[in-house]
Amino acid sequence: MTGNRERSLLSQDCCPDKGILAFPERVLQIGEGNFLRGFVDWMIHRLNKNKLFRGRIVVVAPRKTGAPNIEQLNRQDGLFTVWLRGLQQGVQVEEQEIVSSVSRGIDPYQNWGSSLRVLRIRRLISWYPTPRNLVFNTLQRN
Repeated sequence: MTGNRERSLLSQDCCPDKGILAFPERVLQIGEGNFLRGFVDWMIHRLNKNKLFRGRIVVVAPRKTGAPNIEQLNRQDGLFTVWLRGLQQGVQVEEQEIVSSVSRGIDPYQNWGSSLRVLRIRRLISWYPTPRNLVFNTLQRN
């Protein structure tokens, strides 16, 4: 993809919550996997939509193997789709929702300076008068 094509997601009508895109980065998330994106990021997206939280997420890959996920997330301007399937009040539902809570992803193995700037600015983690927001889902082996 070319740079123009990669950035065209936001110029299209694929993000129904364009006002959310202007929210400040208020959450630092360590981990870029499906669980965090499909659960935590989706919940923050829903909070934003319902005007209960006004913030976006900076995602940092904790391992080198996360680089492809970070690259893909950035190519998509932080947007991704969550498919919800199951029962809601006894009725079968299947919905697709474009999640817009992620502002960007950082690969600290390729861009350590950006990681440090986020931490320094956030003073681990908050420059806002609100509670500090840190989310992570990493496993320790041995």
